[in-house]
Amino acid sequence: MTADLLLVLAIAAPASVAVVLGVFGRRLPYAAQGGLAVLGTFTAFAAILALTLGLDSLLGFAPVAWYGGDWILTEDLQAAIVLYFDSLSLLMSLLVTGFGGAIVLYSVQYMDHEEDTSRFFASISLFIAAMMLLVLGENLFLLFIGWEGVGLASYLLIGHYWKTDFAPPAAMRAFFVNRVGDMFFMIGVFLLFQATGTVSLPAMAREFQLVGDLANSARAVDPDLLQWAALFLLGGIFGKSAQVPLHVWLPDAMAGPTPVSALIHAATMVTSGIYLMTRLDWLYALAPAAMQVVFYASLATLLIGSTLACLQSDIKKVLAYSTLAHLALMFLAVSAGDSPAGMMHLFGHASFKALLFLAAGSVIYFQHHEQDLGRLRGVLKHMPITRAAFWVGAIGAAGFLPFASASFFSKDLVMHAIQSGHGAGAYWLVFLAELLGVVYMFRLLGYLESSAAPAAANSAPAASGSSTSNAAGGGDHSLHSPAPESGWIIRGVLLALTIFAPIFGWLSASPGFGGSGMLYALIAKTSTMPEPALFSIAKNVSSGLVIAGLVFWLYRKSGSRPEVESKLAQLSPVQRNYFFDDAYRSVILRPLELLARLGYGVLEGPLFTGMLRQTGAYFQHAARGLRVLQSGSVNQYALFFMVLLTAILGVLGAVWLQ
Repeated sequence: MTADLLLVLAIAAPASVAVVLGVFGRRLPYAAQGGLAVLGTFTAFAAILALTLGLDSLLGFAPVAWYGGDWILTEDLQAAIVLYFDSLSLLMSLLVTGFGGAIVLYSVQYMDHEEDTSRFFASISLFIAAMMLLVLGENLFLLFIGWEGVGLASYLLIGHYWKTDFAPPAAMRAFFVNRVGDMFFMIGVFLLFQATGTVSLPAMAREFQLVGDLANSARAVDPDLLQWAALFLLGGIFGKSAQVPLHVWLPDAMAGPTPVSALIHAATMVTSGIYLMTRLDWLYALAPAAMQVVFYASLATLLIGSTLACLQSDIKKVLAYSTLAHLALMFLAVSAGDSPAGMMHLFGHASFKALLFLAAGSVIYFQHHEQDLGRLRGVLKHMPITRAAFWVGAIGAAGFLPFASASFFSKDLVMHAIQSGHGAGAYWLVFLAELLGVVYMFRLLGYLESSAAPAAANSAPAASGSSTSNAAGGGDHSLHSPAPESGWIIRGVLLALTIFAPIFGWLSASPGFGGSGMLYALIAKTSTMPEPALFSIAKNVSSGLVIAGLVFWLYRKSGSRPEVESKLAQLSPVQRNYFFDDAYRSVILRPLELLARLGYGVLEGPLFTGMLRQTGAYFQHAARGLRVLQSGSVNQYALFFMVLLTAILGVLGAVWLQ
């Protein structure tokens, strides 16, 4: 099979499975539903892997393109159906199909007692296909179709438990917040086309990638237009990648099944904004105002995510707010002008966050869908494989030990970029916020490894994610269940990801530190990877080990929630998620409600509704008048026809006499 057809297969395989399961899925047994979903995703992975292995060289290879015909052809705009495969899309495709395939395989066992499984596997296959189109799309219009497809699939997956009270609102929130962002995104696309004359990503990069000053550009470009395009595009980017102020949907996305959380948070949807900004790094290099917006928004997101993650009582909510913090790190690197550092952390984050979410899912599955940390104390003592996965994932997320995962080196690159681009003040602020990452990860481990008895009374009520799982599949069960650890598919996926984590760390490590540096070379297209400074290594390792040890010891020994944490969790800003929902309600929802009431009172009520009602009343009166002619009496009908006939004959006679 040729290289361009392999590109098509990478999208067509999961898309075909989505169609088959969507149409015929209910008629198929559960094993066939899950098997088809796994087959579609791993076929896409095999296609990308075969395409990668067929390249002459991983570094500096000529991009592969598949031309599927013209699509939009006007005098000014030409957009074709083209799939484009270069080093960046190679890495993203392997990430989406590799981790996505592991998550789909994991789902086969995790969802075995759930309802509507055909809809679930159809939606998850659609998700993979849409994400692949987003990654491989050659132009912004084609990318946008994948962008919206991911949004649709995430809505279906987050709202999978549609019979509950909490899943539909969470799905609606994710859908509408992203649609608001995408409205600005489309404006940005058209502004960018107006400025550059093309929507082709490679064409724009070729013309502007090396341009340090627009005066050197081959065409006249309005710098203000580029600035506005960059700002409007941030709407869609912030929506998909959950940055302030469009971050509010991401924690609520925990209402979906745990594999959905892993898929959205690890390898796919939330990383698409970073991917697009990396594709358009030339644009943001020419738009300093947009870069400032990215910096301040991502800094706020980092602080919000890190602080709220430390105070959650729901195992999935801890990981959700952790994702906010790590996404903010990626954006901080991009805002400092170092998109390769942001992409490096994207891949490191995918490695440990997939492991953490799937390990959390194993705990939830083992404990009959219990998610409250107060009731999960000591659960890892009965789950050796899940325990190993949790420890490797937590150390990777904390990022203070080399080679445990890729994040040790990617975080160092991010911090170096922040120091170079934003100064020492921003560097130390981000460093202190990142220490909170060590706190919330080892707080989580302390609960799960605790030797104390479960203390449900001292635990804060679980959030919506907990309600989701309990409503979907079970209640409160003993932690000392005699059942074996999860299931063999779940354990197998966790074991594979645990073994892969240090390999991923080696691929990400700098050559001077004993690693391959291959990941950075593919992203940055250079073999020279910055080496971590000895001071930075000593600082990160020592501070991380001390804080991790203290926090783990505190939560492992404590039989209840610490008093300080309980008081912090009761603070109004924490309980109300720093008032973002209140702000949206006051600034957007209430004015819209007032406008709707005004419109109904002035226009719809008296004019449109009143007109329709009055028209209906006139027809009712007319019908009542005509009703006397249809009494059902034969004598009345005969009299009516005689009178009518006489009248007709009289008229005809009068006409004839004239």
